[in-house]
Amino acid sequence: MKAVSLPSRFQRARSFYCRSLALLLSFFFLIGINTRIKAQSANLDQGANGKSTAPTSPVDWVNGNLNSNQAHFLEGYSVPYRAILTNLTVNKSYTLVIGLDVMNSGKHALDYITQFQRLC
Repeated sequence: MKAVSLPSRFQRARSFYCRSLALLLSFFFLIGINTRIKAQSANLDQGANGKSTAPTSPVDWVNGNLNSNQAHFLEGYSVPYRAILTNLTVNKSYTLVIGLDVMNSGKHALDYITQFQRLC
């Protein structure tokens, strides 16, 4: 069997389409990276005031639920929370929705939300 070479115009067209496809794929790849980098996010932390034998002031910010190794808030105390928002666009409005579960497995957890100045 004898190999037949394509005419040069077909080779040029094929080369053009390959380069165009590579450029187009690169463009979509870069757009995808740019979109992921600019995605808005929020991180919710709780303020841990340390064990009762070694209190921390001000609080240490921890991600996740507080326990007796991290905090010693008493009944009636307010637990501080903070939300860190990242990758926001200037001059654009955002809404942060906060949900509250007052019971967990039949036990009371948080009873109410207080203002920022009510930290004990």
